[in-house]
Amino acid sequence: MSDEEVFPDDDITGGDDDGVGSQKVGFLPAIVITILKYVALGLGAVLFIVTVVVITVGILDKGQKNQQYPEASTAYEGKQDIMDWWSGIEDIRTTTADEQSYTVLVTIKIGYEKNDKAILTELNARQPTLQEDVLNYFSSQTVNYLRSGRNSYVKSELKEIINNQLSSSQIKDVVIYDFQTIQM
Repeated sequence: MSDEEVFPDDDITGGDDDGVGSQKVGFLPAIVITILKYVALGLGAVLFIVTVVVITVGILDKGQKNQQYPEASTAYEGKQDIMDWWSGIEDIRTTTADEQSYTVLVTIKIGYEKNDKAILTELNARQPTLQEDVLNYFSSQTVNYLRSGRNSYVKSELKEIINNQLSSSQIKDVVIYDFQTIQM
């Protein structure tokens, strides 16, 4: 039995251990250091993820900055109310604000709520100033702006100009019946 060696109990454990299971490294227990390691790893991971997201969004946002929203499709708009139409603004003939002027010929009609006598009276009373405002609007625009498929923008701007003149009611729509441009 000389092959068997007998070791005392302190030699089997490999050192001085009090058997409680907690080691003390420096002035902090080992469990606190382990928790701090995991917290540091978590913060590092969050910092890395936020950095990657910020860089990715920055790269993806380098596309067009000035995008215009498309016009609303008539398929998604509701049915328009039945209106009365006022054609008190005579045909507009003016020149554009281009360096090489164009002559613009425009005929418009103004739609208002059906059987609204107050707005009809006010439109008739303000006809000269409305005529002048519409004339000034078209003479302040360029032909490229008027021709470039912005019909709904032009109509909404005209509607706003006319509604700013009215006090009793508001118009509902502006229809451009005839629009011609002639290069001078």
